[in-house]
Amino acid sequence: MRAWRGTDVVESTALEILRAERRVSSGSQVLTSHLQPAAAVGEASVKTNKPQARPATIRADHLEYSDQGRKATYRGHVRLQTENTTLEAERLDAFFTESGKTTELDRAIADGNVKVTQPGRRATGHHAQYFSADGKIVLSGGPPSIYDAGKGFTSGQSLTFYSHDDRLLVSGGEESTTISRHRIGQ
Repeated sequence: MRAWRGTDVVESTALEILRAERRVSSGSQVLTSHLQPAAAVGEASVKTNKPQARPATIRADHLEYSDQGRKATYRGHVRLQTENTTLEAERLDAFFTESGKTTELDRAIADGNVKVTQPGRRATGHHAQYFSADGKIVLSGGPPSIYDAGKGFTSGQSLTFYSHDDRLLVSGGEESTTISRHRIGQ
């Protein structure tokens, strides 16, 4: 079954659409497709020379969406996929903004066995916040750790990294020291 509203698309084995309540619930195996705001850092369209909105897809076992608060809650085997980043978790709350006639993914909060993979690096933690405009991911709990094939292993109280480049900010604390292991030239 498939439904859409503007550029947003939702597919599932079953959909319950409650128009009066402005809510949508899915059966199992849900797939949604959304736009994200144009990247703060990124390529502009060749024709218009303006930054272009980017796609994001989210897969999960179940979905509950409410127009009030523009919030979608995904549960079970959640997988958020952007152009070069995959975020997996047990639960994800996605928040949307309206931009003219389209709705865009603004941010997402993920909980439970969070894994983030990008070409050449992977990160884990218990909690993540994703901000789509600048591709920022804040990972915490566990403690969070990131392995970069070129730069090595880093862990701390929280890790902030960006999907559009290789920046990494590490916060440590009294209860969670920062650890960084790097390979020295061979």
